[in-house]
Amino acid sequence: LFGFFIWVFGMIFQFRMFHKNDFGVVFLTFWLFGQAMVGFGFFVSTFLSRAAQAVTSGFVVFLIGFILYFLIVFASMPFGGSYAAPMAYELNITSGNYTKKTNGDPALGPILSALPPTLFIQSIADMGRFTAADTAQGIRFSEADSYCTLDDKCDPDFSIRKCWTCFIALYFLYSLLGVYLDNILADDMGVRKPYHYFLLPSYWGLSHAQATDTVSVVERSTDEDVLAEEAEAQARANQPMSAASAIEVRGIRATFQRGNKVFHAVKGPWYSVGKRQLFALLGPNGAGKTTTINMLTGFLPPSGGNALVCGESIAQAGGMARI
Repeated sequence: LFGFFIWVFGMIFQFRMFHKNDFGVVFLTFWLFGQAMVGFGFFVSTFLSRAAQAVTSGFVVFLIGFILYFLIVFASMPFGGSYAAPMAYELNITSGNYTKKTNGDPALGPILSALPPTLFIQSIADMGRFTAADTAQGIRFSEADSYCTLDDKCDPDFSIRKCWTCFIALYFLYSLLGVYLDNILADDMGVRKPYHYFLLPSYWGLSHAQATDTVSVVERSTDEDVLAEEAEAQARANQPMSAASAIEVRGIRATFQRGNKVFHAVKGPWYSVGKRQLFALLGPNGAGKTTTINMLTGFLPPSGGNALVCGESIAQAGGMARI
């Protein structure tokens, strides 16, 4: 819809770029650029943890796009244009033809094209340049590649059709990188997956995480009811989850390091939560209620022990992901 309405408003105001160029040329340029920016935005977001960082990053991207606009439109760098030939080519005085340079200049175009705004500005510049004159006919959809020739000081490696291909490639590239980085970089809870997480069968649901239940006492309770509940839960150690249980906590622990001191937020409790039951965690501040919930919901990996939620173990990344 974004690309369509851009074209509609351009036609309403009778801008030459929209009026003379084919609808498909304008629409695909705006739409595919938008898709590429979605992937690029997702990729950048994996490095941001606060709203203020997002605002700063957005301003930086805008500033880079502003600089690229003047570089591409008014300096004709590096793709060529009204004022200069493409940087990747040089005029052979003997033959009068353009030949590819052998120095580092041809690399500038591909490097800058890694940023979607670069290709978008180049496409807009071409659509504007080929509709500027009163007699200009614009760019036809069937000519989205062939219109760009060195005789017109246009780099054929970055025609509008090739820019469309690059937009699609950048969308998938940045999206895949974003998904990968989102998994391997630590989130707000400090949770991250191993670098090879996508190679693990458990990630794709082909196998279930296995964990060994061990009884490790950090601080033994003196309450008889608690001890009875622990004994009942420990009797099911290393066995499948009971059909009557929705959650089985099996010695789960959360340990944090504060300087040289070790702080045990959750000290290895054993208990079960039945299906269709209301279960409450009660305790003073710092008792480990929130930490326990964060571990059971997969937001925080446990330091030790195990818990089963609907049959899935939280002791490994595959089980946490499915939870």
